[in-house]
Amino acid sequence: MHARGWHYISESKPNRWAWYEGNRVKLDGMRLLVRHMFSDHYIEGNLYSCFQKEVHVESLGDISLVMKERLFQKGPDVMHFLVSDTMGIGADEVVLEYDRRHRIEEFYRDGKQSLGLGEYMVRDSRASNRHWRWVFLAYTLLVLVRDAEGLVEKTIGQMCDWIREKCAEVLVSRACTMARRSPETKQIVQALL
Repeated sequence: MHARGWHYISESKPNRWAWYEGNRVKLDGMRLLVRHMFSDHYIEGNLYSCFQKEVHVESLGDISLVMKERLFQKGPDVMHFLVSDTMGIGADEVVLEYDRRHRIEEFYRDGKQSLGLGEYMVRDSRASNRHWRWVFLAYTLLVLVRDAEGLVEKTIGQMCDWIREKCAEVLVSRACTMARRSPETKQIVQALL
């Protein structure tokens, strides 16, 4: 990785051991030691409380550690431990780059869990590409509808359920309207098919 000039920014588990000021501590324990040294950072419209320090982490070596916690969010406070092999970049840049990567990972998770991204069985690359395009389109449309309807707290899976409910409501409403106009149920069933 380093031979190619590549670097990483990733999230570490809180139970990983690190050396901080000559002491071997878990990252979660280090958070308590340095809590008074956190500072506020405003990054892409979000306010974070962050601490950055170069430490030695077993199995990773010398790394830049950024502890971040988003302020004023719904739900419980969650501390994230971001690690990078790139020394000398600021906490803002580490958080920004990690958040960008995290959004990509969210897309893949949502695509696989809710939109069938990993469930295609095709024989050629054209069909595979078509399937990917449909998943990208569905994801994009769900995000646009979510934002337009002010449902930003909903996940993509919840948006799929919401769309199904709205379609069912329209179907029932259409059936009721047709039943009022023509009581023959055969015509209603044929029109719905």
